[in-house]
Amino acid sequence: MEIEDVTEETSNGTTRTVTRKASAKEGAGYAESLAIPLRGDLFWLPGSGDDRIAFTGFLRTAWAAARNNRLTNVGAGIFVLKKDSPMTSLGGTVLEVRDLFDAQGRGLPTGRRLAVSVQVNVPINF
Repeated sequence: MEIEDVTEETSNGTTRTVTRKASAKEGAGYAESLAIPLRGDLFWLPGSGDDRIAFTGFLRTAWAAARNNRLTNVGAGIFVLKKDSPMTSLGGTVLEVRDLFDAQGRGLPTGRRLAVSVQVNVPINF
């Protein structure tokens, strides 16, 4: 789709018409659409080392009609747990691949879609 922007400028009694043409791809960074999210998580305690280490894996998917709103992110992480409280995470690190199948069509290589997150938690017990 082509977009045409027409403006008129007046200076010293002279009127000038300025026309700027652009394709929708240049200016369209957002498209509104409905999306169906699918989320899944796995949590595994290996049972060694008094259960202070946990592994996670996750999937985040959005199915949408608009191409730039589709994505599939996958990741895995390792976390350190509080002693004698295996459901309390003290922190960890996660490796994530964003837009695994390049559904948004950006053409980025997989290495440019990798993200590493470091998480530090402060448990508050009431």
